Amino acid sequence: MESHTQAEGRRNCLDMMPVHWVENSGESHKVCATILEISPHGALLHVDEAVPVGTGMELLVGGEREFNAQVTATESDKYGYYVTVHVDESWFPNEYQPAYLRPADEEAFFPSAAESDNSHAPSHF
Repeated sequence: MESHTQAEGRRNCLDMMPVHWVENSGESHKVCATILEISPHGALLHVDEAVPVGTGMELLVGGEREFNAQVTATESDKYGYYVTVHVDESWFPNEYQPAYLRPADEEAFFPSAAESDNSHAPSHF
């Protein structure tokens, strides 16, 4: 099955943004996330803390615009966690542009798992 970001024209990018979520226990988290990929209704983030699948997350853009998202997948690596989110409304490219957006015709940042046995990209992409 194809992920929402693949189906919607996923693009490699690089930017940082604050994200916020509340666990079922009521514990609130606010961390800085690195955004690695983007699509009109999704993103691949990298964060320092685990975020359970199904968790609602708020993405803060430009210090004032907030987008609601849902965590659809997570995967850990030695530096933290890859978190895939589905954004409730279309946010890219009209509402948000990452600081760095790789042109669509250039190769991806990460090699596919078939190309490299040392790939750091999440396996669900």
